[in-house]
Amino acid sequence: MTGRHIKDSIPGPDGERQADDTLKALYDMFSVEYVLKTRPTAAAPTPQAPPTSFRGALLHALTTAGAGAAAAAPGPSHPFPGLTANGFAELMRMDALLDPDKAWRDWNVVLGHYSAAVGRARGALPRAVFPAAPVPAMVAWLQQKKDQAEAEARARAAAEARAAEMREAQQAAAESARLANQARSQALSDMRVRQAEIQMQRSAESIERMGCIGTGYKVVYEDRWP
Repeated sequence: MTGRHIKDSIPGPDGERQADDTLKALYDMFSVEYVLKTRPTAAAPTPQAPPTSFRGALLHALTTAGAGAAAAAPGPSHPFPGLTANGFAELMRMDALLDPDKAWRDWNVVLGHYSAAVGRARGALPRAVFPAAPVPAMVAWLQQKKDQAEAEARARAAAEARAAEMREAQQAAAESARLANQARSQALSDMRVRQAEIQMQRSAESIERMGCIGTGYKVVYEDRWP
């Protein structure tokens, strides 16, 4: 089982990888058994069944994923969750108990497409092999799982928001410290420049006074010795 058939709902060039990760999270949430496998990302196209829903896409992907990976050209690979036989049976059991009408229709679509491959030529499955209505216990269990997932998602979002606020506060503090250091450095630089200017001014005044004194001696000398 791969996320190949739900990747179109995820934008971006890495939609297949994200879809596989999403599917893995769903399997974990519903305790569906799977194994992680790798496949080339540049998989060759495989014949598509006409799935009528996400369930039909699950069945089709389970049947075709192995063949598609085997025919793929060499390329980078990433792990995807592959259903085990037990995982597939559990998923189909949940499907039949949660929405037996749709499960019945989907199974007949799949069997109609793969009847030769699975060696079944006895026609469509009768509706009586599925429950007459959704099983309340399974519906309640699914709702519990959904509520749990939503609560965990809210907790993760809150934790991420707190972490983002902390990062922003740290960045603001770092920027404030940088500006303060910059201001101190500029103040020290301005002070040094001012001190240098004062020193140069004093030196110039001293030189000017010394020149005046020297001229005065010269005048006195000339007055006394004509």
